Amino acid sequence: MNAKAFLQQIEKLDTLIANTEVDVQFWRDLATNTAVNMSGERVQSSGNHDTTEKAICTYLDLEAENEKRIKELAAIRRDIISVIEQLKPVEYDLLHLVYVQRKTLMDVAIKHDRSYSWATTTHSIALKHVQKILDERGTNAPTNTEN
Repeated sequence: MNAKAFLQQIEKLDTLIANTEVDVQFWRDLATNTAVNMSGERVQSSGNHDTTEKAICTYLDLEAENEKRIKELAAIRRDIISVIEQLKPVEYDLLHLVYVQRKTLMDVAIKHDRSYSWATTTHSIALKHVQKILDERGTNAPTNTEN
């Protein structure tokens, strides 16, 4: 895997983590949803306990499964960040801003009070250094971020 593709995984990982959390929240809300009639009128109701019970069971299963998945995705994300932490401070900062914080190279140039050309050149050099680290680690296969 090339360095740029390796770093670009962070965006997908962040999306997977966020979507997993939304999924869990949906089932949590469904499982804990209790509608109460506050009008004062008594109504005969059998309710659908099967639906509530199914939602609770689905939520509990999904929460456990997703908690494990989020931990796995977060570990991959931390590993990617640990690679760029090995770089020189300015290269680390640039790659962190671009791939973790999703800033543009122009934003990075402005932050460092440099030209856009400086940002693109530094980016290219930093990617070469990341590639060297990946090659030394033997990271040729893509990190598993498939769903």
